[in-house]
Amino acid sequence: MLGNASTISGSSVGIYGEPNATVVNQSSSGIEVRVKMSYSYEYYCGNKSGAVDGLTTIARYQVSPNATDLIEVIDGVDMVCENPQETQPSAVDRAVSAEQQRIEARLANISNTTGSAGVYGTIETTVINQSDAGSYVRVKMPYSYEYSCDGSSGAVDGLKTNVVYRLTPSDVSVVRITEGIRNACA
Repeated sequence: MLGNASTISGSSVGIYGEPNATVVNQSSSGIEVRVKMSYSYEYYCGNKSGAVDGLTTIARYQVSPNATDLIEVIDGVDMVCENPQETQPSAVDRAVSAEQQRIEARLANISNTTGSAGVYGTIETTVINQSDAGSYVRVKMPYSYEYSCDGSSGAVDGLKTNVVYRLTPSDVSVVRITEGIRNACA
């Protein structure tokens, strides 16, 4: 799947986690095996790019001496760029939206500035971890603003924030801010 996706490059399977296979049933026709496998990849779609590391996929297979057949995909491969029919936004989309709102709220609270987030430059995202408890997504978002304070004025361009978000189905929260907004008026 990763090799055939046009928005994916640099994929790897089984590197950021130990593959795990468990026999769940055995019969005269063969064995049923549950396989858990980690995967990672780099992506580029639209103005978003980044990396997905350490995610897992889980599937069940029927294995006989002559064939290996896929029975069920329990947890499939998450393709960041290719889910146009999703009714719910992905964790990456939710984290990007939260960071854009956070930056724009922060800029609005700095007196004598006007600015925007995510407009000029590439938004970078990395899914750090994903489990039943939620997802952790790092967002590096460009921002720019114009300022006028203390008798000087100018523009701030080409800087990026670097923030890790934790996302659950009902919550989006900041875990760590490595690079915040630089206030030229402070």
